[in-house]
Amino acid sequence: MPTKKHTVRFEPDGVSVDVFADGENLLRVALVAGVHVNASCGGSGTCGKCKVKILEGEHEADRSSKISDEQWQEGFRLACRAKILGDLVVEVPIESRHEKGVLARIRGDKQDHVLAQKLLSAELETVPPEPIIRKYYLELTPPSDADNISDMGRLGQALKRAHRIESVGGEFEMLKTLPQVLREGEWKVTATVLTGRCGNKVLKVEKGDAREETYALAIDIGTTTIHAQLINAFTGKKIAKAAEYNAQMSMGEDVITRIVHAVKPGGLEALQKRAVKTINEVLKEVFDKSEIKRELVTHVVMGGNTTMTQLLLGIYPKYIREAPYVPAANLFPVFPARELGIDLPAGVLAYTMPCVASYVGGDITAGVLATQMHLGDELTLFMDVGTNGEIVIGNKDWMVSASASAGPAFEGGGVKFGMRASYGAIEQVRINPLDLEPMFMTIGQVKPKGICGSGMIDCIAELQQRGIITQNGKFNRELSAVNWRIREGEGGWEYVLCKAEDSQLEEDIAITEPDIDNLIRTKASIYSACSVLLRSVGLQFTDLQKIIIAGGFGQYIDVGKAMTIGLLPEVDPNIVSYGGNTSLEGCRIAALYKGKVEEAEQIASMITNIELSVSAIYMEEYVAALFLPHTRMEDFPIRARRLEESKKFLDEVRKANPSSVLK
Repeated sequence: MPTKKHTVRFEPDGVSVDVFADGENLLRVALVAGVHVNASCGGSGTCGKCKVKILEGEHEADRSSKISDEQWQEGFRLACRAKILGDLVVEVPIESRHEKGVLARIRGDKQDHVLAQKLLSAELETVPPEPIIRKYYLELTPPSDADNISDMGRLGQALKRAHRIESVGGEFEMLKTLPQVLREGEWKVTATVLTGRCGNKVLKVEKGDAREETYALAIDIGTTTIHAQLINAFTGKKIAKAAEYNAQMSMGEDVITRIVHAVKPGGLEALQKRAVKTINEVLKEVFDKSEIKRELVTHVVMGGNTTMTQLLLGIYPKYIREAPYVPAANLFPVFPARELGIDLPAGVLAYTMPCVASYVGGDITAGVLATQMHLGDELTLFMDVGTNGEIVIGNKDWMVSASASAGPAFEGGGVKFGMRASYGAIEQVRINPLDLEPMFMTIGQVKPKGICGSGMIDCIAELQQRGIITQNGKFNRELSAVNWRIREGEGGWEYVLCKAEDSQLEEDIAITEPDIDNLIRTKASIYSACSVLLRSVGLQFTDLQKIIIAGGFGQYIDVGKAMTIGLLPEVDPNIVSYGGNTSLEGCRIAALYKGKVEEAEQIASMITNIELSVSAIYMEEYVAALFLPHTRMEDFPIRARRLEESKKFLDEVRKANPSSVLK
């Protein structure tokens, strides 16, 4: 956890920001602080527009050809190439603040901000792994005339004596080579053992001490994206991870359309093969990155929503979408991963995180396990925001869940330039109130090639706050006379974030009215699901003590922006924390700790599911939420006040530019 605080002050704004990590990027800090610094290349250092002057303080910066020798000596740096190592005082010169234009005489607000990454508990980092499939080093006594029991019997005795593992059976393939391995290893061997409620079984025996060369995989089977992570199951170290869009998307963007496709002749088999194809592609990337041999993997833990789980396992999913919405099972047996076509050796076993109900699956069980909300006293709202918005409310005493079809917008689907959170994705956006020009950062600080979920939240919130779009998500077309970025494109009105020459594409990157419509529907689905779930147990948003957001938003999602668009309720931002991909993290934890596998099963049995599709008030709540931020503005008093300020801003624009169409 970061412990040292650095304070960065931006002049002439007089805005101060607290930073809790060495090496934080200066342009990113300016973004969070609301200090506009021109930046059109996403932080790749190629446009040279984010020039600032370090007046005092400790920092580190890459030299850029955009800065002359004289300027370098005077303390000028590119903000996107500067890292914060101590307290800083930074001057943003006029040429880096805004373009010349009619709006330059209108002043923006000054605010203090704090930049601090909120992390989940890391208490397991110091606990040695004890996975469900584990390697044990054994030194056996060689057989003799007086002690001539079978090789398998001798192995079982050693496991019982050294590790208290009783009633051990042997895998057939392992038994074929056991005599040779024991003798070639001079009776010093490593046994790979599965321990579980169905008994104990030796899966593999290797010569010598091979405990450190043991690996496990965690796989998150998302509706839109599949993630995988390789872990050393002896040390717990994270080795490599990768992600790829789920190839099932071509057969439907949501679980309902995929279920419909699955019940057609050959549909289930086709969907299962596409999921496996994507998993194999992701695993190839993981193994290529790590240079670890597949033969060293002992087991896999997978988590996905109920539909994704059944489709991957080839289980007929029809009755998930028909009342009374019954899945085939909530708990699935351990099985060889290769049986599904997953490209792993024959001895690698797969465990699937237990599901809760028809639309609340193993990804949520994994998320609750990762966040530990089931162990605390605080009333917690856990939101896994993906293609399906899955929500859990409760604490150690009780938990209730619900699911709403959110659509893939926050994962890049249904958005013209949408993409998942990977290199080149615009993840943060600010729009200068002085001239409506954008500044943004991309993941990896490279030229942009699209925009991810956190970037879209930022962008829509900024567009609304600057009066560029109305509360129903439509562009204020009169502003096109003030700034060329607000224009009518081929698909309707849009706002240009990045010119073609500053991007990795051969066209301008823009956010369009259809994109905004998709995002409004997505946030309305999630917010209304939370509202209905709380009402069903007699609670309100004000009763919450903690909110955890999971999903592919990246670690720099802005809580205020999420409240501005109505994705989150207007609550104290300090109760909000970020879980990242909690499904993958929960699978990782279960892959490393046998006790957490049992705990996950307890979590799944503890959660009571509420089916929103039969709720009389859900559609009413959903329609009310199809607004920015909401039709009930009394629930968003701070945002209501800012909307009034935005209207005053437009009045100032009209006064500043009386000859335009803004009348």
